[in-house]
Amino acid sequence: MKTLGDEDYLRGYAAKALVNFKTNHLSKALENALSSEDNFSKRKAIQTIGYYSLEPHVLEKLSRIATTDSIEEVRIDATEAKEKFALKIELLDHCSAIGAAQPLTDNESRELFLVGEAFKVAAEAGHIFRPTANSDWGIDGEIEFKNERGEANGQRVYLQLKSGDSYLRTRKRDGKEIFVIKNPRHAEYWQSHAYPVLLVIRDSSGQIRWMNVTEYLQRQGTDVRQIEFQGEPFTAESVKQMRARFA
Repeated sequence: MKTLGDEDYLRGYAAKALVNFKTNHLSKALENALSSEDNFSKRKAIQTIGYYSLEPHVLEKLSRIATTDSIEEVRIDATEAKEKFALKIELLDHCSAIGAAQPLTDNESRELFLVGEAFKVAAEAGHIFRPTANSDWGIDGEIEFKNERGEANGQRVYLQLKSGDSYLRTRKRDGKEIFVIKNPRHAEYWQSHAYPVLLVIRDSSGQIRWMNVTEYLQRQGTDVRQIEFQGEPFTAESVKQMRARFA
């Protein structure tokens, strides 16, 4: 016979109960727990509510807790949670704006997924990703870096995002990966920026890599129409290192 002391039984029972919970009920329960007098319950609610809620007023509650709660650990959790929640809402708004304009093609869906990955990676690194409203000029977004106090410092890098295997081909004579600059004005535009432009490519396996194309064009000249892509993994750790390299 199972008892309450059987941890495996309790975990299984809790998992089954959670599956049967309606998301809106769970979201409401977590929102109520944000006002709990029990700090353990409050912190758990703060850490998880972003997975279940899309309500803008939850962001307001998290912001208030982050600045007014008397417990430092609670304020720290709320600060991190509100930043992630704000990015989630911003991404959903961006997706809705694109989706409302016209149905997404497969290629647009892949590009949009990469935008989401850029949000995620930048947030994990402690910095800010912002998509651009119009990418016709070869810039899809930017990452603005924060200083040691967590404040945006104005330093940034720009991103050109590409998703799919068709953007890179393997050159037969040396096996190098080649990215073709289809629009010549992009190379000139990338060179004109005060901050570096990074080419970020996601392949069908899910691997995401980046390369500093500004640096490459400075060496090769703006007349070049092909880039020998030598990508580094696009991860939170690499974004952290970017601040030291570019900011």
